[in-house]
Amino acid sequence: MSGLLGDAWFGERYLTPEEFEDANGTIGSANIARNANEFIDKAEEHRKKLAKTINLLDKDMANFEKKLYSSLSTELNKVANLKTAVAEIDKLVQDYRTNVFDEIVKNAQILMGLDTELMHLSENTVRARADTALTKIEAILGIVNASITSIETEITSFKTKMTTLKSTTLKTLGEDFGRDLVSKLFLDSNRITDELDDHFKLLNISRVDIEKHMNLLKPIMERP
Repeated sequence: MSGLLGDAWFGERYLTPEEFEDANGTIGSANIARNANEFIDKAEEHRKKLAKTINLLDKDMANFEKKLYSSLSTELNKVANLKTAVAEIDKLVQDYRTNVFDEIVKNAQILMGLDTELMHLSENTVRARADTALTKIEAILGIVNASITSIETEITSFKTKMTTLKSTTLKTLGEDFGRDLVSKLFLDSNRITDELDDHFKLLNISRVDIEKHMNLLKPIMERP
């Protein structure tokens, strides 16, 4: 009976019914031993099943943790990639501001000055002064034309870089996760591009107008 209290209880058995009855000297006590042995057998079977279940649960938990950490790692990578994309957009926009917007403003101011100069010339057609002024205006206009060509190149470059960055970001984040985010992320940059496109068109119109004014003024200046 001491085996019932030990750690290896499931590994031990009672005496066989006959042995139990002989040792006990009590008729019918064999049934008690038989029932006890059946209980031990069933308990051992349940223990094995429980051990197997626990082992399977351990494996399931390990797989779940692995998948969870993998999923979290993927999502964290997406967030990191998103932050990188935001930083790259910010840099592109800042470069665009310097190389395009500031240049557009600067050239627009130059063209306004040239337009004012041409107006003064048309009002005061002193030949010597006009020749010098027109030569100076033509030289400055040449610089503006070169700058406008450079601005146009920068605008094209910016659009190409933005398109590439958008495609790369969407590919990195994945269609399901990134489609809406990327669309919202690049919305402002598209607006900036559109607005500066309008400014650039106005700048070009101003340049063309000044060239027309100058060409109209030249014949007047060249009269004897």
